[in-house]
Amino acid sequence: SRIKATHLRGGGGHSYSDSGLTFGTSNSGAVSTKMKLDNAGNLHARPAITLSTSTSDIDLTSTAYSTTLILDAVMAAGQSITLPQPTAALAGMVIDIHLMQDCATTPNTTGPAIGLANGGSGVLKGSLTLMSTGANMDVVAIPSSQKALWLDSDSEKMSGGAAGSHYQFIYAGGTTTVYVKAVAMTSHATPALDANYAFGGGSGTS
Repeated sequence: SRIKATHLRGGGGHSYSDSGLTFGTSNSGAVSTKMKLDNAGNLHARPAITLSTSTSDIDLTSTAYSTTLILDAVMAAGQSITLPQPTAALAGMVIDIHLMQDCATTPNTTGPAIGLANGGSGVLKGSLTLMSTGANMDVVAIPSSQKALWLDSDSEKMSGGAAGSHYQFIYAGGTTTVYVKAVAMTSHATPALDANYAFGGGSGTS
């Protein structure tokens, strides 16, 4: 039979009422509900979401649970978002990154980047769809030789970066590969992806 809220009473870290049992985190005495088990045995979860306006490097390497990062700032030239290295312990984790503003328009060697740090053995593998505001698109399979994605909001060759770009990184439990599903935007009229969209050096520091 299903576990229901009415089966669980007392203890710390949660509260209960006639509508069900809630779990959350405490911040200065205020509890933010993250999960609720109702009296019918249904589990309702609220995902972790971070809204950032940072124009500096963003370090996600200590992230251990699924999270969504919404970046509402101009991602600057040379700025990186660095992901955790893949490990067996991270199986099932998904990191979603949404850009709400156009990133910098710079050459790929100095542009913004999202990916894995230089020092680790992890690689990216998956797919990149680059769409333009002119209703054109291009698609490429990301081979497992890549470590990070170069961004440029007005380039036809790189991994997007215009407002509305979405990058999803899936940790399946292996120790070498992070799977990528990227649907990115560019203001260039005719996307034409080439080797500039990604690189093997990694983002962040070495």
